Amino acid sequence: MAEDDEANPRHHHDSHHSLVLSAESELPDDIRPDFTGSPRIDAIIVPTIRPSTQLTAAIGHAKELGCTLLALCSKKSVASEVLALALEAGIDAVAIDVDRMPPNLLPHFKTTDVLKRRLFRDPRDTATKRNLALLFATLAGWRRVFLLDDDITIDNVELLRSAAHELNWYEVAGLRVEQYPDNSVVCHAGREVGRPQQTFVGGGAIAVDVPAAESSFFPQVYNEDWLFLLDEHGLRPTTVVGEASQAPYDPFTCRRAWFEEVGDTLAEGVFWLLDEGRKVGDATPEHWRMFLAERKAFISELLGAVITSDLPLLRRAKIGRALLASYLRNRRIKPDLCYDYLLAWHSDRRAWREHVDDWRATYHDAESIELHEPEKVLATLGLLDCAHFVRPEDTPARPSVVAGLHEPSDQH
Repeated sequence: MAEDDEANPRHHHDSHHSLVLSAESELPDDIRPDFTGSPRIDAIIVPTIRPSTQLTAAIGHAKELGCTLLALCSKKSVASEVLALALEAGIDAVAIDVDRMPPNLLPHFKTTDVLKRRLFRDPRDTATKRNLALLFATLAGWRRVFLLDDDITIDNVELLRSAAHELNWYEVAGLRVEQYPDNSVVCHAGREVGRPQQTFVGGGAIAVDVPAAESSFFPQVYNEDWLFLLDEHGLRPTTVVGEASQAPYDPFTCRRAWFEEVGDTLAEGVFWLLDEGRKVGDATPEHWRMFLAERKAFISELLGAVITSDLPLLRRAKIGRALLASYLRNRRIKPDLCYDYLLAWHSDRRAWREHVDDWRATYHDAESIELHEPEKVLATLGLLDCAHFVRPEDTPARPSVVAGLHEPSDQH
């Protein structure tokens, strides 16, 4: 590795930490009231694809916090199985089989169209689940929710309370995922060859002020959480309250590199501007031409560093193949695509806000509303056929104590 490549500040920003405030140190003590108890988390929300037992920790957190668990299920996760675990734990829970939800429940996003026209497709359903969660939370009257991925571990539930507390001043309070870092293929490759590389706040472990987030949505693209954190100008008020860990996985696959690259490019290109004190609106075609050249140079330098590194031969080959896939994918990304995507993103933000307002109006057309009525929200959204809910504090006299349970033949 060449000496002038070690930090590589010219082609890549290895940290965006200057954009967020540390909840522990950077807010003056004289404006922080002394709460005897932190404001409550209304719900822990888990988009999940893994076996339902993976939610054991999240269920434990919900029980300790006395809040609802909302599970958005697909693939190996089945809503009825999550419900059984929640019932055993004695917590309020809502579980939805997302792949069986009605069409048109969420708006059609122009950002998705921009990528599909160029044959850039994201195979994941994470954005769909998180958007559905935001809509559900709004109708349920939840103010503070914690989004938690099913492969993230939080050792101390007090971090969730701290995050809720910080929402008195910030719109988002998150945890950095440092123990198995939450990075892209390209950034993981940089780590492998000794490049400095930090993580950033992500959707896998964040507390969100729901009313403040009504104009933000998760686009269907890698790094959708970074785009969720943005408003029309830059990063929404965001802080960090601690760290979480992530289950290890293999980042160096061509498939992962293939679907990550466009989202990584879009997000890193925007955050490049924010790091320099500029705004989202400064992402002109000229900026994208410059940034795409820098991105290609960065990936190319990493390829060279991997080839000449002391890593085992098979490891070098594996990382090299993944980086080559990223490089070839990046060659297909053009400045006009990036520029058009952000134009569509601005439009989608407005459309999302209108969509949420329309559903709120539909919901409030019904009788007087109490908070935390899952059956009413599910009925309004047309989800009763694919959702399950339980409120253990209800009495047997109420037939809706456990609803939505289906026979195994109804499961996917």
